[in-house]
Amino acid sequence: TSAIPITKIAAVTSRPERVVGTHFFSPVPMMALCELVRGYKTSDETLARAREFAESVGKTCIVVNRDV
Repeated sequence: TSAIPITKIAAVTSRPERVVGTHFFSPVPMMALCELVRGYKTSDETLARAREFAESVGKTCIVVNRDV
């Protein structure tokens, strides 16, 4: 997905508000960072659930509010 914007992926789904990009930095077991990429229509609830999941597995999240 690094080459395809999340908004573009979401546009071909029936629920674009439920699409969020996640990037767990490598190597995943050693790196605590997770990037959450919001699409144009990603809902606050979807972003919150993605954050909750990432934090539940010990990750620290940063949110990117604009996909490119």
